Amino acid sequence: MKLFKGKVAKLSFVAVLATAAASMIYTPTASAHGEKSQAAFLRMRTLHWFDMNWSKEEVAVNDTMTLTGKVLVFSGWPESVDPPNVAFLNIGEPGAVFVRAGSWIGGQLAPRSVELHLGETYEFKVLLKARRPGDWHVSLNDERKRRRSYHRSR
Repeated sequence: MKLFKGKVAKLSFVAVLATAAASMIYTPTASAHGEKSQAAFLRMRTLHWFDMNWSKEEVAVNDTMTLTGKVLVFSGWPESVDPPNVAFLNIGEPGAVFVRAGSWIGGQLAPRSVELHLGETYEFKVLLKARRPGDWHVSLNDERKRRRSYHRSR
């Protein structure tokens, strides 16, 4: 019995050492879950949103609002983040507050994912239709960086 306990103790010690060594070597790619969960170098070296324009601050239910602007895909993209070979322009909102009536990137209809190229600047436009009355937080979201605005539906 004493021999068995000694072997279990040695194997446990080896397993703890192997786990510690593996956790020091393993470096996963970044996965976004919001702006605050990432280091500044990830947020500042991926996408740069500018010339943002919300067409209305207040919309009635079933009225439309347009969100336009430009996005620069930074040429110094960090190695720890997968390149934007497949990108989707998303609108962050609390539930089904708006319906996406259309999305355009670079003047082309973009209802699904598109490929973005490093160093390029793209103009975008998103047409949204209000569904629920209330004061809502709406953000443009690429799952890496967010621009925020509050909109009211009546």
